[in-house]
Amino acid sequence: MADAETRWTTHRHEKKRRLDALGLSEATKIVDADRIDTVLSTLIQPRDRVSLEGDNQKQADFLAQSLAEADPALLHDLHLLISSVSLPAHLDVFERGIASRLDLAFAGPQSLRLAQLVEDRVVTIGAIHTYVELYARMFVDLPPNVALLCAEAADEHGNLYTGPNTEDTPTIAEATAFHDGIVIVQVNRIVDTLPRVDIPGDWVDAVVVSPRPYKLEPLFTRDPAKIGRVEILKAMLAIRGVYERHEVVSLNHGIGFDTAAIELILPTYGEELGLRGRIAKHWVLNPHPTLIPAIESGWVESVHCFGGEPGMERYVAARPDVFFTGRDGSLRSNRVLAQLAGQYAIDMFIGSSLQIDGEETPPPSRPDAWPDSVERPTWATTRTAAGTAAPRGSTSPRAKERAAAARSSSSNSSRRSRPEARPPSSIDSTPSTSVPRPAWLCRRS
Repeated sequence: MADAETRWTTHRHEKKRRLDALGLSEATKIVDADRIDTVLSTLIQPRDRVSLEGDNQKQADFLAQSLAEADPALLHDLHLLISSVSLPAHLDVFERGIASRLDLAFAGPQSLRLAQLVEDRVVTIGAIHTYVELYARMFVDLPPNVALLCAEAADEHGNLYTGPNTEDTPTIAEATAFHDGIVIVQVNRIVDTLPRVDIPGDWVDAVVVSPRPYKLEPLFTRDPAKIGRVEILKAMLAIRGVYERHEVVSLNHGIGFDTAAIELILPTYGEELGLRGRIAKHWVLNPHPTLIPAIESGWVESVHCFGGEPGMERYVAARPDVFFTGRDGSLRSNRVLAQLAGQYAIDMFIGSSLQIDGEETPPPSRPDAWPDSVERPTWATTRTAAGTAAPRGSTSPRAKERAAAARSSSSNSSRRSRPEARPPSSIDSTPSTSVPRPAWLCRRS
């Protein structure tokens, strides 16, 4: 009978075994930062799937650095789930042999280093996901054994206050806790009474006070002077050509000065066009300072945020009709649902590219295979010593033979597939009896 009961509770028993080894329980969840090496090497085991919180704003940086400094003899072959590979420590764990497999959404400032580690076979990529896909798969086939998270504050019972930058933390905690995984959280401080409870203590197994506040990046540069005439002109074109024409009522603005310029001139240029109440009423956006004029002039009805913006806390707290806030007045952000809304619940999404190649990259076709009848693009030519343009790959006799064969094959194929020329006919002409006439060609009498 005992074997039948444990057959379906292996995850729960393994979790209890690890927590008991550290003496952690519902009554004792606070651990000393000086013991973090022991905590991690006991609660994490080799080949575990570990979710390490990190996106383009918020980072569990103390736990990430502590994991990177762990003993590879005790921790190795971990499978990491990280939405944004942004910190050096995120890749140090691979170079030191602590982790070997990675599922991610994007790499950000670590993209070049990650590519090199993948090429050197130090990192094995499971998949590159969208934000929403990565978090959804934590509830399907990628449930974490351990989650390393960050929060603003905790009480002695492990209840968490995540504040304006709640973001992904509750989603990862839920995926881990409700599949009998272990949730470890770094916090900035321990308090007797939290402003509000964002994550209940029974989802949390261990809390450590970080020696420094967790890393938090604002998404917007607060110097409006950097929004120049070019950005304003593009904003005017966008409002007149897109927002007005398509009556964009709900929208997700990507980050950057181009979209900030649009936000800034809504109460002026948009007002001149008589568009108040017709466009840009419901937003999925961080609380950007450039949105303040539109809010104050009554253009904006609601804003739901991916995350918070340092310096905007008091402004947001004073406007609960516009922002989603708690009883304490602080913002409640949700990056996962904001991403989901950006894909499915709005009229328009504006994104931005974080990386553009400095040089043109040719498509995967051979430049020397271009037929003579097709104008050769610039990337398919190179300069000779005399300064004349010559096809790439055409300098060797073998390359010339391949090019000639390709042109001949293309010409023959074209002749075989080209139909006989027929005189033009109007849509009113009688169609062939063997081909039924489509309904859209039939005129009403």
